[in-house]
Amino acid sequence: MTYGTAMKDPGGYLHEEDIPKIIAAAGSERNQLLIKTLAATGRRISEVVGEYGIRPSDIDPVNSRIIFTILKKRGKDKPRKWKLVPKYLAEQLAAFSANTPTAEPIFNMKRQYAFKIVRKAAEKAGVTTYSGKKVHPHHFRHTWVSKRIAEGVSFEEALRIRDYMEHSSISITQGYSHLNTKKDSVLFKDEEL
Repeated sequence: MTYGTAMKDPGGYLHEEDIPKIIAAAGSERNQLLIKTLAATGRRISEVVGEYGIRPSDIDPVNSRIIFTILKKRGKDKPRKWKLVPKYLAEQLAAFSANTPTAEPIFNMKRQYAFKIVRKAAEKAGVTTYSGKKVHPHHFRHTWVSKRIAEGVSFEEALRIRDYMEHSSISITQGYSHLNTKKDSVLFKDEEL
């Protein structure tokens, strides 16, 4: 795949083996689950925490999916869309939120606080990005896409990734093409982090 424009920071993603280290260093179950959710879904931080974040009523562990409020779309609409997630994640989120009122966010915090949780956990784990930068929540999104593109994708698969990530343009998804090393790709695997 040689189409698309390059990422702004081609090294703005994480080593796959570093993600469990960051999760383990996060401390509380809530913080670990927050980072696990970012890493396993590639969602934007504002789609996971706070006012528009995940609520208990958004989780469907039977069908391994969550409703996310998509915030980065042009216009005033904030569409809510079902997205597949790993079964273990849907089950863990459902169990964690069992005592949370259905209309309340599971991660009831501002995105800036979530940023601090991620940064602190990565620093405690001694983890930086490929390019040596400090970790922030969006690096999990870059890592999610990078992993799939590195596995090798056809143009049709790139369109599926774009749709899952809610990229505004296929050129954003294709910007990860410098990572392509294999022919076949799987959009989604149910491997616990």
